[in-house]
Amino acid sequence: MRGARGRAGLTVSPDQALVLRHAPADAAGVAGGILQMAQRIAAAVAVSAVSGSYPRGTSAPAGAPRTAFAHATVLCAGLPAAAAVLSLLRPRPSAPPAPRPPPRARTSRHRS
Repeated sequence: MRGARGRAGLTVSPDQALVLRHAPADAAGVAGGILQMAQRIAAAVAVSAVSGSYPRGTSAPAGAPRTAFAHATVLCAGLPAAAAVLSLLRPRPSAPPAPRPPPRARTSRHRS
């Protein structure tokens, strides 16, 4: 289990950095919150899809737990495979965006 966590850390942080680098500096907190919300919704949808496949497998004519486990396993393998295919079909930008300069501090123009 420890090894799986280590590998997840190799992909999650770079993915978050890749997504958040496009956010303006003054909205980085909001962008991070939306990214976390999207991750939580995706996890909830995946868990419900796999959980919903289990009763379908047990109601099959051969209605055995092995059939249900096979359905859930195929779904667990199919969801990431579909995501990988979709990510490969997505058009890529030709060049990475230029880094944005940090926002300038606002100064008062009025003198007392």
